[in-house]
Amino acid sequence: MAAATNESNVSVKHLNGKLSKHFVFKLNADGKVDEGDKIYCVHCNKQFAFRGSNTSLTYHLQHKHPLKYQQLVDSERKMTPQIKSITNLFTCQSNKPVSEKVSADLKVAIAHWIASSGRPTAIVEDAGLEAVLRIVLQNQTYTLPSRRTIDTVIGEIIAPTTDFWTSTNNESYCGITGHWIGSEWKLTSVALACINVEERHTADNVASFYEEFAATWNIAEKISCIVTDSARNMVAAIGRTDYSHIPCIAHCL
Repeated sequence: MAAATNESNVSVKHLNGKLSKHFVFKLNADGKVDEGDKIYCVHCNKQFAFRGSNTSLTYHLQHKHPLKYQQLVDSERKMTPQIKSITNLFTCQSNKPVSEKVSADLKVAIAHWIASSGRPTAIVEDAGLEAVLRIVLQNQTYTLPSRRTIDTVIGEIIAPTTDFWTSTNNESYCGITGHWIGSEWKLTSVALACINVEERHTADNVASFYEEFAATWNIAEKISCIVTDSARNMVAAIGRTDYSHIPCIAHCL
């Protein structure tokens, strides 16, 4: 986007997207962004660390500049008829039924996407997202699950952390801790197991170990990712399962 000049004669570059009128990057004399991770509110000049997410920016606009936020909401509502017309254009008037299984799978998939990508649950209120899914499903009446429904599903997602270690008696053990967000949005962490492991810690053996553990606890469908160190066998093991792998930050420092 082309550079502009604000009231203080400072060259700025507007943020892309729906918040473009409210937040800017300041440019240096060379026309480049002065501080790549710093963004400013055009209404109060408050500075934010920007990492690609608009969540904190939207929150600031809503609570510090409610009139501007309401104008933004009103403008998005005006766009809804256009989105619906685009949906009708591409669906070719088809209205295929969506089975209960597909709806349930979509609900879980959306919840996992929101949780793993760090997106706000309010995204399920986005008319554009709903329009895209209606086109994909060929069903003009499909409705996204509510925020409360997504909150409930996310509350059922478990993210285990695990590590292998050796005792003073030279016996190998695997510790597994489960983490999830409770009903009141509080993080809960519980030690699930500390198991003696006699097999070699090859990627295949470790992958089988985690899958058997998940099946035993009946949480295979609730696990979104597994956190381990960055040892090659651990990374490869998770890659052999259906779960995502997240490296332990303590081991990365």
